[in-house]
Amino acid sequence: MKPKIKNIYALINSSQVIAVENNLGITLPVDYKHFLIETNGGEPLYHLVKTISGGEEAVGWFLGIHGASGSLLSIYQQYSRHLPKGALPIAVDPFGNLFCIATDKFNYGKIFFWQHESTPQTHLSIKDSNCVLVAPDFEYFVNSFIEN
Repeated sequence: MKPKIKNIYALINSSQVIAVENNLGITLPVDYKHFLIETNGGEPLYHLVKTISGGEEAVGWFLGIHGASGSLLSIYQQYSRHLPKGALPIAVDPFGNLFCIATDKFNYGKIFFWQHESTPQTHLSIKDSNCVLVAPDFEYFVNSFIEN
């Protein structure tokens, strides 16, 4: 079950997603690209997601592609000096911690949780950092929301 999204940003098209990929020098996983085109982020109706380890985390909102603060690009630029290599923020919890999708070839598409109070680990890969694996891919992640 994909999460129901409220407070949706203006919808985007594939050329806008490609522009972000070109800007960042990465290729986004197909399932995440489809999500951006269908919703362009926003607040999930239900916030709790079950992690692959059986725990729960809260998603405050999914980042979108838009010109306002809190966009995918602005959050990436804000935290890029602190994030491990290959970590792209895609969602934020209610406390400002980030859910990141891995863009490196060894962890490509996996979803990790990163706490913003963490020591910068830009020299480490996302797998070797203090990030916690949440889901093996974006599809698994969005289908793990708990209706409450």
